[in-house]
Amino acid sequence: LIDRQASVLNTTMMARMMKLACSLLLALAATQSMLVVSQAAHVFDAFRVAQFDQGSKPLGSRRVTVNHIAVGGKSLMLDGDGDSGSGSGSGSGSRTGGAEHDVSRRLVVVRADDGLTKEKLAKLVDVDRAVALLVVLTTADQAAARESASLGADELQRWRDLEAFLLERKFDIPIYFCHDSDVVSEMVETLNAALTDGSRDRYQMVVSGSEATPVPTVPVHNLQGWLHGAADAAGASTGAAGDEVPTVMLVANYDTFAAAPQLAVGADQNGSGVVALLEIARIFGRLYAESKTQGSYKLLFVLTGADRINFAGTKHYLENVYSRVLDSVELALCVDSIVGGGDELFLHVSKPEKSDEVRAMYNTFRNVAKTMGIKFAVKQRKIDLSQSSRNFQHEHFSLKRILAGTLSSHAESTRQVAVPGIVDTRANVNDKRLVRNIQFIAEVLARIVFNVEHNAGQLLGGPHAVSETFVARWMDYITSQPRMAPFITKKSPVLVELEGAMKKTLSDVDKSTFALSSEYMFYSSEPLTMSAYKVKPFFFDAVLTVVIVSLLFAIHVVTRYVSFGKFSIL
Repeated sequence: LIDRQASVLNTTMMARMMKLACSLLLALAATQSMLVVSQAAHVFDAFRVAQFDQGSKPLGSRRVTVNHIAVGGKSLMLDGDGDSGSGSGSGSGSRTGGAEHDVSRRLVVVRADDGLTKEKLAKLVDVDRAVALLVVLTTADQAAARESASLGADELQRWRDLEAFLLERKFDIPIYFCHDSDVVSEMVETLNAALTDGSRDRYQMVVSGSEATPVPTVPVHNLQGWLHGAADAAGASTGAAGDEVPTVMLVANYDTFAAAPQLAVGADQNGSGVVALLEIARIFGRLYAESKTQGSYKLLFVLTGADRINFAGTKHYLENVYSRVLDSVELALCVDSIVGGGDELFLHVSKPEKSDEVRAMYNTFRNVAKTMGIKFAVKQRKIDLSQSSRNFQHEHFSLKRILAGTLSSHAESTRQVAVPGIVDTRANVNDKRLVRNIQFIAEVLARIVFNVEHNAGQLLGGPHAVSETFVARWMDYITSQPRMAPFITKKSPVLVELEGAMKKTLSDVDKSTFALSSEYMFYSSEPLTMSAYKVKPFFFDAVLTVVIVSLLFAIHVVTRYVSFGKFSIL
């Protein structure tokens, strides 16, 4: 009886101990889980590099989802400019300062201003075998940036090379950009410190969602609006054809381009041109509202789309506009990137100064620049008909035998597929220079439409001067809207606002839409968020493992060698 009771007691005690052990194990596991889940507080916007095909050639970042442990990349940037074709072996890690940091199967987080170059990026992907990349964009002080010049030439060239590299080859990993913030800075500092301190926390980076799908049809929208002058009104009263009245065109494209579609806000290229067109439409709309201040020319304002894709919008407009409209055009002035290139302005033209008409038109620009103290030059370049693509927007008008030019702050063409679009932001716009250059355009147009002598002083002042408030507000708005052509729809806020602004000051505003025909196939680019989950380092997991193993060993000893009610060591 005593033996039977001892056996029952042993069974009961062992059951209780097993239940207690399971509870302890579950508690430890739950504790580790809570340490991860409760600290998933870092959530921020992430912007993926464009994914597209050129013909049958896949380009850009081909993956969307992320679920990887992150590692800091600051020390990796201290290596010399890497070479995608060199290294001590594929996937062997990156050696810095005598220490080896393995980034294979890791998401690498680097700051843009830590010196990321296309060579270092290639090494991270091709040699070190990183499975994802997050580039943190530092935010410049806006007040200082607006009072001074934009990024230096070397920095712009670095970005130009980097963005071109991101778009000229295929990456089988997700590559993201994000803006800097207090949360992101804390995360980056922790990751960089963890490279040398094994007790620091790590981060598990997660981006959920489905993979990108092709955009089957890209609709492109062109906008135009008119201001009818005194001669036009007189012609209407006498029954003369309105198309016989001379016309001056002001043209700008509203789309832009960047390596990451959601970051393509194009302050200089070509937000500055759009804002200039809208402000000049406002100024002349007020003048033309009164019969006594109407000019002898009609003014035609045109905003084109998809011009960053081989001037698709401009070509479609010229192919479909009435020939009588083009026959009436005496000048087509294209406005492109008028603030980011520097303090000088350039008028890029195709027609040489052989005729009095052409010479007089170019001299109008020169005289206004002299009056305003602006450094200015006319740059004439013959159109290369052997090339299928054009360098400037005005060249398409010149091929229609229209006197045309592109006004820009850049001495050379900016119409490349890859431009430093990611850093072309509001913070790098000099507002005073932009207002001055818009005033320059308005003064030139005033001398033309009002037939004023070249040596006249400033014509537009007081209520007809450029409004700094209007320019600043529109620049704030236009640089808050991504404007990469494949992702602009008829319901896109920026397109709706542009059409509304033109209708406020212009008449006969019309929007024409066409399907983009291009060798490029773009993939969907949705706004995404990245979550950063804090995870404990290997040291924590090792200690937890030791505790669990020790507990299991103790249970084994107790159940194997201890008998209750009757102690025995077998």
